[in-house]
Parts: sequence; C-alpha cells; structure tokens
Amino acid sequence: MDQIRTLLESGLLNALADEGLMPKAVVSEVNLPDAALVIQQRRIPAVVYPFEGSFTMLRGAAACVLKVNIIANRFGYELSDCHGFNVVFDGARPCFVDLGSLVPRPKAAMGCTALEEFVRFYHYPLCIWRSGGGFVARRVLASSDLMSHDDFAHYRGYWFRDTYAQCRKNWYTYRLVSHFEPERVVRRLPSGLEQSVNGR
Repeated sequence: MDQIRTLLESGLLNALADEGLMPKAVVSEVNLPDAALVIQQRRIPAVVYPFEGSFTMLRGAAACVLKVNIIANRFGYELSDCHGFNVVFDGARPCFVDLGSLVPRPKAAMGCTALEEFVRFYHYPLCIWRSGGGFVARRVLASSDLMSHDDFAHYRGYWFRDTYAQCRKNWYTYRLVSHFEPERVVRRLPSGLEQSVNGR
C-alpha cells in the first residue's frame, strides 16, 4: 500500500494522464474488506486485445509503452513489464492501464528492465507483420508465450537458408564439372541423362 501511495504522490500518474497515456487514477472512496486501498480509473468500455487489432494499433501500443517508460524515468520509475495486454485503446488512442507495472527505478540502473519483453512482444511481431506475415504475427500475439530470439531468427532466416543451400549445391556442381574429366562427370549423371549426353 505504501508503494502505491508513494506512486500516487509522485506526480507520475498525473503526468501520464495529462499526456493521454493513461486514464486518470484517483483513490476511491469505496472500501473493500480485503483491500487497504482502492484505485479508480476512468472506464474504457471496449477492450481490443493485441491479436484482434491492426498493425497500426500494435505499433501505436509499442510507441505508448516507450513514452510511458520515458516519462516514468523522469520521476524515478520504470516499467517492469510492458506487454500489449497492459494497453487498452480509448477510441484510437492507446492507454497504458497497469499501475502495478510502474516500479521504482534503481538510481544506478542502466538500460530498460522491460526491454527484453518489448522486443519479443512488439518488435518481432511487427517485423513479421510488416513483411506480409500478418497471420503469423497475430498467432504470435495470441500465444501465452513470447516469441523467442531463436524462433524469430529461424522465421526470418528461411530465405537465407534456402539461398545458402542452393549456392552450396551450385558451387559443388561447378567444382564437379570444372575439375573432373568429362567421362567422370557423365558417370555421375542419372542414367537417363547419361544416355542422352552420350548420344544414345
């Protein structure tokens, strides 16, 4: 509770609300038996999940979490997680809604704690989607697991593997033809082709 009160008093939530990056959050007068504090945010009626939206919406959500993290850093906070299920669209505007993801940033911290998640949740699906793989990108977003670096490299590298295999085959064929005497090359050909080469 103290951590939430400190967050409310930091001015960060008001700054995010002023930028339209988060619905305004206030302490509610509602009392619940199992809760020391109830935070109330403006209700956003319709929820669109990441795999239901468009490429532009996913890109907008990615930009939203980056802006939220930049502003949070100014107040001594950062995002501990930033996946797209923490972003809700208020009309066409993406809004970050998970207060629990805003945590104090260590003074000596370098980089971004949520960078790994950002790359795997936003960057990889956006790259796949941009290259025409919308079907695959939506399935990646709907998965309970984030896309791994190896899987992304495997998906994006298919053209390289095929090209490499073809180049290797052509290189071997070239060596076979250029370094062996004609009789030896002919002997290595399939039986039907061998007969045609020999003029039979």
